[in-house]
Amino acid sequence: MRLMKPAITKKAHYEFYDFGDEGVILYDTEAETNIIMNRICYMIWELCDKMSIKDVALNIWKELKDGPSLEKIEGDVEKCISEFEKSGLIAIKWVE
Repeated sequence: MRLMKPAITKKAHYEFYDFGDEGVILYDTEAETNIIMNRICYMIWELCDKMSIKDVALNIWKELKDGPSLEKIEGDVEKCISEFEKSGLIAIKWVE
């Protein structure tokens, strides 16, 4: 049995407005809508098309140091990526 893994593609039509610790606004230039993200969601969005969910979670866990467990962060990353897909920020295709 072959294992499938997600291949994530981001939409290319966004402008970024960084507000430091307050978060980031992504402006969708096609739909002319704003998407407001906290720093953690933005980190997930930045990394999700470059590495596995486990690696994204590990990077965030290292960044937070005294934060939640790695397992909790991994679950949160999966939920966040699912929300990104539902809102149209990314497309997920399953590949071998």
